[in-house]
Amino acid sequence: MKKNSSKKGSLIVGFGIGLCTVFGLSVADAYEVVLHEKVAVKGQIVALQENDIGYDEERLKRRLGVDSLRGVDLSGADLRWLYLQEADLAQANLQGANLKGANLRKANLQGADLRGANLSGANLKDVDLRGADLTGVQNLVIKQITTTVYDKETKFPDGITFRDIPKYNKDRLKSALGVKMLDGAEAKGMILRWGDFEGAEMPWSSFQKADLTGANLSHTNLSASNLRDTNLSGADLQKANLKNASLQGANLMQVNLQGADLSGASLQDANLSGADLQKAKLSSANLTGANLSGADLRSVDLRGADLRGVKAITVKQLAPAIVDIRTRLPEGITFKQIEKYKAGAISESL
Repeated sequence: MKKNSSKKGSLIVGFGIGLCTVFGLSVADAYEVVLHEKVAVKGQIVALQENDIGYDEERLKRRLGVDSLRGVDLSGADLRWLYLQEADLAQANLQGANLKGANLRKANLQGADLRGANLSGANLKDVDLRGADLTGVQNLVIKQITTTVYDKETKFPDGITFRDIPKYNKDRLKSALGVKMLDGAEAKGMILRWGDFEGAEMPWSSFQKADLTGANLSHTNLSASNLRDTNLSGADLQKANLKNASLQGANLMQVNLQGADLSGASLQDANLSGADLQKAKLSSANLTGANLSGADLRSVDLRGADLRGVKAITVKQLAPAIVDIRTRLPEGITFKQIEKYKAGAISESL
């Protein structure tokens, strides 16, 4: 009787393996699926080692019956030790997923929901976390995210702030963007606060809406770059090359722009309040609607610049600047007033 039961069991197992073979699934894959499902379904905390399961992106897609992992629902899934390098998991739901030891290097997790996920020992090198939600993530340490790509939409767990993350530098930015040089780099929306990019060659690059608060950009080449709506508050742009750069709506509060070249730059509606512009070149620059409250304009070259609609600027500020007949002055300020102020013929309050 026992012998018959044994034979019957063997037949059932053999039949199951045969079905897997018919449908293109190897015996090894079948075993992996069974093993993985046992771990996930039973929810056991077992001492799995790396490669015990051996799943990769393609096998995971087969198991889920999908062509792409973009936007896939993996909430609560057991994804320990999976090999997901360069996997496209943009917009995926990974709430509460167990990603312990998973290899996510260079994976795309833009906009992914990782709330409450376990990232213990996960490889996050060069992972794209722009717009991802990491609220309540478990076992995440600063070291894991020092080389990730993130932006101001990325939500980090409580206790981790952008200030805690080590500063970016030229090499780290190249690595994060996967480029060999920063000419024409695409860093739109990235959080690069307090980064050190002194002397970097970054012409024709896009830092639109990026956060470069307090960054060291002195002597950098950002000519013809897109810096629209970029936060550069408190940044050091001393002697930077910003010729023909687009800085519309940029936040340049308290920025050091001493000796910077902004010739032909677009600064419409930019906030330059408290900025130090001593000896900066702003010839032919467009400053319409910009806020120049308290900005230091001593020896600034404003020849041919457009200052129409500039906010909070005084004759006292403009008097030590360099202007010519091509300079379009703000309403209420004339060349005659500037000359009179220089000669001490009108009040300093103007």
